[in-house]
Amino acid sequence: MNIEAVFQWLIESWEIQVLVVLIVVDIITGIALALRKGEFDIRRMSDFLVTNVLPYILVYGAFQFAMMTLGPEWEAMSIAVFGFITVTLLGSVRTNLEGLGLNIPLPDFLRGSGLPVRRL
Repeated sequence: MNIEAVFQWLIESWEIQVLVVLIVVDIITGIALALRKGEFDIRRMSDFLVTNVLPYILVYGAFQFAMMTLGPEWEAMSIAVFGFITVTLLGSVRTNLEGLGLNIPLPDFLRGSGLPVRRL
């Protein structure tokens, strides 16, 4: 297996596509919230992307790669990681939307993880 095949597989993965869409929505809603609060600083954007966006893709990609190379016994762990990342991103989007005054009726566990997250 060459590196090009791995990247092609990652790009075609529906899970990665879902995570990218959620990340983009999270970034857009986070920027909107920061602008509304008057706290947006474009200079902090690259730091935000490296510390709060890139890890999601790298962690999930690593689990997918492990599943591909080590066998199907990793599939359950990959599904769990995908679920955790998805719920975390949905929680962040919900928090951003609530900050903008848009209350979306979703389960309370999507309020965010309670972990410190840097905002834009």
